[in-house]
Amino acid sequence: MVMQISVPEGGALRDLLSLIPGIVCYAISLFMIAIYWNNHHHLTQIVAQVNGKVLWSNLFFLFLLSLLPLATNWAQKTKFEYIPVIVYASSYLLCTIAYLGLEKTLMKESISENVSALNDSHRKEWATVILHIVSVAFAAFHLWQLAFVSMGVIAMIWVIPELRIEKMYN
Repeated sequence: MVMQISVPEGGALRDLLSLIPGIVCYAISLFMIAIYWNNHHHLTQIVAQVNGKVLWSNLFFLFLLSLLPLATNWAQKTKFEYIPVIVYASSYLLCTIAYLGLEKTLMKESISENVSALNDSHRKEWATVILHIVSVAFAAFHLWQLAFVSMGVIAMIWVIPELRIEKMYN
């Protein structure tokens, strides 16, 4: 996956400073991908065996994740016009739904007893979905800054990997 930060047009400091929103967008994207990767790693560690449904669910999640650089680059390149930011925020919503689908598929299809840890509270997941919907709504109302704040809150929620899984290893 390749994400880019555009080179400034001019050689003045203000030209470099004009890149700050793009750098923030890039940082959020990189951070969110790292969080998905970290939680995905934890999730797959509790599974003893997978089947075709789990593999396809995982591939669908990874496919959507692979589209994030496109949405990130488009939002930056258009200087955060509202349609690209809607696509950007929606991409994260879709990735989250796909991740939750993978989690549900693992719970349903796995023969591992460890997967039962995923049956506990889902507050974090629901809060994430709601905040992603809020991000899309902010983007739709041309409030891209608030959309990014909402996504930043989501990142903070998930910095600590899923505690239901972490408890199994401690």
